[in-house]
Amino acid sequence: MARFKKIDTLFKQLAAGDLPPIILLLKDDVHAKDRFINLLTQRYVKPAATAFDLRIVYGDEVDAHTLDFLRMPPSLSERKILVIKRCHEIRKAAARLALFKYVEKPIPTSILVLSSEAKLDTSLLRDLANKLKPYTYYSFTPFKHGLREWVTEYCRAYNKQITEKAIELLILTVGEDKQMLATEIDKIILLTGEKEAIDEQDVANATTIGYTPFYEFTKHISSKELTKAFIALSQMIEQGENLHQLWAFMRRKFMHLLLLKSIPEYQRHYLSNYTQYQQIERRKEIEAWHVKELEKAITMMYEHEVQIKRGILPIDIALKEILVKL
Repeated sequence: MARFKKIDTLFKQLAAGDLPPIILLLKDDVHAKDRFINLLTQRYVKPAATAFDLRIVYGDEVDAHTLDFLRMPPSLSERKILVIKRCHEIRKAAARLALFKYVEKPIPTSILVLSSEAKLDTSLLRDLANKLKPYTYYSFTPFKHGLREWVTEYCRAYNKQITEKAIELLILTVGEDKQMLATEIDKIILLTGEKEAIDEQDVANATTIGYTPFYEFTKHISSKELTKAFIALSQMIEQGENLHQLWAFMRRKFMHLLLLKSIPEYQRHYLSNYTQYQQIERRKEIEAWHVKELEKAITMMYEHEVQIKRGILPIDIALKEILVKL
């Protein structure tokens, strides 16, 4: 993958407002890809124009006319954005032909994002990567990085800095499990808003949530018992619990399950130090959810998160709406 750029480069280009009209995202870090798509949407699409200027589809849904969406000028936003996830699943010959024609002459007022976790041994991905070599980025899941470096990289992906003391306090408080760390960092990012750097006071201010209703909610979400999860959520709202932590956990849970479903079963036990019981529980969770359900949930959460940060949508209503639509 050395001939392609790391996704870190893409985050820097986004911050500088210097993005190509077509972007191809490869390899297996779905978290980094979804964070980029979220930030891209915040940067170029106005919330009021999301229905007109943003479209997210899957490869098996693409036909010869899908790309026509990009040929129309943006309604209220700076750019029109079309995201094609699992682009290696574009099967129809007419759709592939239309894609390659668009690649030859992209629309400057639009951005096309192609994303895939498949290997480059598929003919479509190989051809796209060759044609789009300057615009191709890869993202490996950072499981082998040092823990401090991993925390720093995770925050940087959200355009956030974090101090050394904050990292020390975070690891001391949460432990070394990366899923739990990511959940806490997501919550802190929501609570700190536009603040650029996370310090130890921000970590200390990240209050915990009541154990019983939170435990019930996470148990029901994992097994996809959404009615019971809705009841547990209502109890937490009545008790005045901190819903930002719940939001962070829920998004991280969906992302983690999506990542696990993209990895062959015989490799999944290498991802973390699960006990045998925990591995059985994770397997049940993976079987309960389908890929498109998880991707839909993550997309809805990112769209709602923009409105939550801007004070347009209360977080309790956003959580209920997601559970209802799932």
